[in-house]
Amino acid sequence: MVHPVTSKHVPATSARRAQREKTATHAMAETQADAGASRKGRQTVANAREPFAVAPERARQPGDAEQRRMVEEAAYFLAERRRFAAGFELHDWVVAEQEIALMLRGKPT
Repeated sequence: MVHPVTSKHVPATSARRAQREKTATHAMAETQADAGASRKGRQTVANAREPFAVAPERARQPGDAEQRRMVEEAAYFLAERRRFAAGFELHDWVVAEQEIALMLRGKPT
């Protein structure tokens, strides 16, 4: 078998190794070209204005049903933390309402 670069006769195993290296080098070049193209695409997207970005003060507020579901879930987790001990249901509900109200106003809990 003849080596593709040097045109000298080489054993078959060396020729196979050279072919694998050539294929690997070609694949790496294609991958780098693809990465360069996607970087260009990302730059275009990154530099584009974002017309659909919502300002935090204008963020959508949940409706009554969704807010109630949030309170129910928060109250459940409070009760779970206490291992569902009886007698604290109202307390859990009130604390959950307060936490959700603070969260919706944007203040950390």
